[in-house]
Amino acid sequence: MRASGNETMTNGALQTGMPVEAFCSWLKLISNPNRLRILLHLRAGECAVGELESALELKQPNLSHELRKLRDHGLVTTRRQSKVIFYSLCGASTIGFVDGLVELRGKLHESMLEPTSIGKDNRPADVGIDRENLSQQNGECGQFAIVHHLNSTI
Repeated sequence: MRASGNETMTNGALQTGMPVEAFCSWLKLISNPNRLRILLHLRAGECAVGELESALELKQPNLSHELRKLRDHGLVTTRRQSKVIFYSLCGASTIGFVDGLVELRGKLHESMLEPTSIGKDNRPADVGIDRENLSQQNGECGQFAIVHHLNSTI
């Protein structure tokens, strides 16, 4: 049975929860290094635009563009005090999302440092993975099965 695109995700499984399209939209949004750096910086708390500009070494027009995208997707919120605009992560779900990214980043970093899990070109080795068998069993999803297998061993 082919996926319709209307599935939802919960705990990594297609069930109920956030629609797959919305989840993909969030992943696409954070794939931009500047937006991800902004979210990681705001994890520490509210920050004025000028402080973000200095801390992240971004020019104001670029920073404003990235902040607008994050705000439009509901990941950050603003508060104005006089002429200063403060940004913060928007709600517990966004904070949890960013915390999850930090945790994932740490796990991926640790797995890349383990000498036994590194293959050629500093990529995780496919130790114990029968690529041919996985591809035959899973068809087009064979690559996903390999990645899923690697992730489950991390």
